[in-house]
Amino acid sequence: MVRSIDGEARRRLLADAVWRLMRRGGLEAASVRAVAAEAGLATGSVRHFFASQDELHVFAMRELFRIVTERVQEVLTRGPAEFGPDGGAGGSGEAGEWGPGQARARVVAVLLETQPMTVEQSELFLVSTQFVIKAMLQPALAPVAKETADLLHDTYLQLIGFLVQTGAAPADLDVGRTASDLGVVLDGLALRRLTAPHLLAVEDIRDTVTAFVENLRGDQP
Repeated sequence: MVRSIDGEARRRLLADAVWRLMRRGGLEAASVRAVAAEAGLATGSVRHFFASQDELHVFAMRELFRIVTERVQEVLTRGPAEFGPDGGAGGSGEAGEWGPGQARARVVAVLLETQPMTVEQSELFLVSTQFVIKAMLQPALAPVAKETADLLHDTYLQLIGFLVQTGAAPADLDVGRTASDLGVVLDGLALRRLTAPHLLAVEDIRDTVTAFVENLRGDQP
């Protein structure tokens, strides 16, 4: 049965249909016709939103990043006490409420939300990787791939800056270089987990991310 809906409800319905298809068959499974059938909508109404498969894939990529962002934001809303007992150590402003150990635990928790730690996260990362590869071959998709990479890098910059502000990392730490190094480590971990899971367990990812953050402390407590 073809549904008749508008606005936000249709966007949500389409997003859910796109992700169900992609989780079953990857990026190429989400054609306009397949999405329409999955959502119970007329193909013409879906084409009103997406004139081409590329437009549909751009929508899917932005939905993926929205999902990851929501999970990251959920972690960021948690207070210091949820990350351990060592609160209130020498930062300034809001950062002053966080102890160094809590700050490091918070950053690790956020970073793990960007990694394929669960089956669902692995499926999302697989689709993201397919999109990035496709964007390398189709210039029309490249701006969205760059936008996503830039947003992730900005997140890393903010997290490293938070460590410095809370005294969990040295004040003279090169935040930009450290954020770039962090991105390389995270990309490598995610790709290895996706392509060779027998060589990299979920706990290995957790241990590596934790070690990276801990190693930033220098002589800090």
